Amino acid sequence: PTLPLFVADLVSRAGESISAWTGKAPLLPRGQLTFLGYEARPVADRARAELGWEPLPFADGVSQTLAYLSTAGAA
Repeated sequence: PTLPLFVADLVSRAGESISAWTGKAPLLPRGQLTFLGYEARPVADRARAELGWEPLPFADGVSQTLAYLSTAGAA
């Protein structure tokens, strides 16, 4: 099930108010909610063309990230 947009908006506004007091990042910033509301999808064509970037399968990306973090002392 998905969260209705008006509920997500309330959560976002409340989170940003709480964030102003706590100094911690909100769970769902309004800018991110706007992006999600438009159902925008990033396009990686430029990164592929200019940098030779290719996406990894999710499981490979997670395992590589965790391996990096463990060697960098972050995990």
